This record gives sequence, structure tokens and C-alpha cells, in this order.
Amino acid sequence: MIEQVPTTPATSEPVTRPEARLHCHITDTEQDSVVDALITAAREYCERTTSRQFVNATWKEYFDSFPADEIRLGRWPLSTVNSIKYVDADGNTQTWTDTLYEYDTNAEPPRIKPAYNQSWPTIRSGIYNAVTVEFVAGYGATAASVPKHFKQAIMLLVGHWYEHREAYVDRDVPKEVEMALHALLGMDRVRTFA
Repeated sequence: MIEQVPTTPATSEPVTRPEARLHCHITDTEQDSVVDALITAAREYCERTTSRQFVNATWKEYFDSFPADEIRLGRWPLSTVNSIKYVDADGNTQTWTDTLYEYDTNAEPPRIKPAYNQSWPTIRSGIYNAVTVEFVAGYGATAASVPKHFKQAIMLLVGHWYEHREAYVDRDVPKEVEMALHALLGMDRVRTFA
């Protein structure tokens, strides 16, 4: 199983508090802490649903071994690979020289493979997390680079959660987030196959 861990979070949210307040028709500042929490929760929900990172953040992914062909990262879009570290046959942690591998920032999910005429390094077998890839994912360093449909999905969720702070029933039918949210996020949901 691959484990993803954020190491340096994004420096801003894709949706600002004033944008969310305007969307929710909130005119006072008494609910600002609630709005901030809803923005963060909505962004996390949207990012996890789509396996995307909206504003640039640094991540680490851990693998038990190198794959037969290529590493596929679980968070995109990929901006850069900072490092690939591995535990060698002697049990020492090594950093693989970046000229010995290449990565594809256009692929979804992003891919890493040995450079031409290179092969994966030899690792110590039978241990967990023998390979660590540190990388930056996101559309850019600021909210301005995040596609508008993701911002709209976040605002839809913020508005929905602001109005319905608990599960609710309408005409004896349990309700969940409106179909518009799923339509917005579904446009960019990448299906992965094992």
C-alpha cells in the first residue's frame, strides 16, 4: 500500500473568506471562523475526491519497493520531483541522483521512470517504505492558478454545509451534496486501475 503524507502545506486556500461570505450571503464577520473551517474542509474534500492538489504543496509518498516499470504518484498535477530516497541493500538511506530518472508532469497520475539506459537502484528487500518520493503538486503557488470549476465546487460545498450544519431530510428523503458538486468534480476525477 502506498502512503501519502503532506510535508509542506499550501500557503493559501483556493477560495478566500470574502468570496465564501459573498457566496453564502453573509454580511457580518461573526461567522468568519466557521467560514474559514468550512473552506478548509471543502477544499480537503474536493482534493481527496479528485486526487488533486489545488495550491502547491510538498508531499511524500512511500513505497515498499521500486515497481517493474514506473512509479505512479497519487497526487497531481505534478510540478516537480524534489528527491527519490531509498534504503540500499546494506540498510543505508541513499538519494538517487536526479539525472538517473525522469518524470512526466503531464500524465495523470504523474509518472516517474529510470532515464534512458538506466534501471532502478537495488534496495533492501522485505522492509516497509524502502522508497520515498518527495514532490511538489499543485496548479501554482497562489489561488489564482486554481481552475475555476474547483473553486466553484468548494463554494458549493461551503454554502451547502453553512446552510445544513447537520444531515437533513427533505420530504422524507435523506439529502446529500447536490449533483452540481459531483458534476464539477467528476470532470477531473482520474480513474486508477490496479
